[in-house]
Amino acid sequence: MISTIAPKTAFICGTPLQILGCIDLVFHQMETDGSKPDLYLRHDFNGSGELAQRLAIADIFDNVFQIGVPNGRPFSIRGNESDTLPERPLNLLCQQIGEAYSDFTQSYTKLVFTYPYDTVKALYCLNPHAKIVTFEDGIGSYFGDILAANGGALLPHPQKLYLWDAHMYTGNLIGDVRSLPSMASDPAMQLIVAEIFNITAQSLAPYKGKRCVYLTQPIDGKPERKQELRETVAALKPWRAITVIRRHPRDNSPEMPDFTYDCENAQWELLCLSGIVDSTSVLVSSISTAQLSPKLLHDSEPTLIFTACLNGRAATQGELSVIDTIRHAYRDGSKIIVPRTNNEFCTALTRSLA
Repeated sequence: MISTIAPKTAFICGTPLQILGCIDLVFHQMETDGSKPDLYLRHDFNGSGELAQRLAIADIFDNVFQIGVPNGRPFSIRGNESDTLPERPLNLLCQQIGEAYSDFTQSYTKLVFTYPYDTVKALYCLNPHAKIVTFEDGIGSYFGDILAANGGALLPHPQKLYLWDAHMYTGNLIGDVRSLPSMASDPAMQLIVAEIFNITAQSLAPYKGKRCVYLTQPIDGKPERKQELRETVAALKPWRAITVIRRHPRDNSPEMPDFTYDCENAQWELLCLSGIVDSTSVLVSSISTAQLSPKLLHDSEPTLIFTACLNGRAATQGELSVIDTIRHAYRDGSKIIVPRTNNEFCTALTRSLA
């Protein structure tokens, strides 16, 4: 009698948004081939340790392999990956996860991920016949080829791409683009993810009575970003009573006095589903995936103000393409605003918030 091994899927994640997409796929039994998949979780964000514990309790995945130190320094900073494959993939996984991983001999028939981490490359080397499936990783997934542009050119071409809104895709990565199941119309899933991401009344409290949300960007020691932060806060000062600042995990700038800050930093997409943003809201940022979330998740159209071109700063062609695509996706394109001067910025805020 020939024994058969049930097909198994590995999901690889390094951000809360990626984990949310994984849960959406697994909850709706998509790309799992009927068996409980494994999750490889890279500790690259604040609160990843607690999230890993809640994921284990939720029993959605068969194994939750943790990479890096929970709640320590990020395991890796994205953006400097090279187009190479590891020469000793099993050694790499043992180093990342722990020596006990060498006793784990599970093979995978499918690898599901958004970004070509070295963990992905190692798993591919060990499972060269596995099918490749990609899914939502924010704005970068909608344009160009997010894999080849980030060190993943040696990976096989993916068979499918899942996005929150497949109709907005303009990239050249793949032809088979599908929409992820909507969480907005799925109360059962909303309840599960709220428990996993620990969404509580306290998480929502900073947004009570606020109409404007400033979504900051990573400072990373860059003077131009510090300058943009100062200019944006100065323009928002007259509206500070109805503004909340949500800081990027790598925004290490000091808090500005008299402003409300979201210190809970709960998963943004779930906050949006909880109703903190509607058509009367204003989301301000240089350019951020978070600005697009209300439209993608529940077709809400807040005013979006992009500061990427403020005071002579030059947005990249990719950023301008993103803004243009969002404008065309909106029913009311006039709610997409790209001020060039402080005066234009302040005028836009007055028209949107007065």
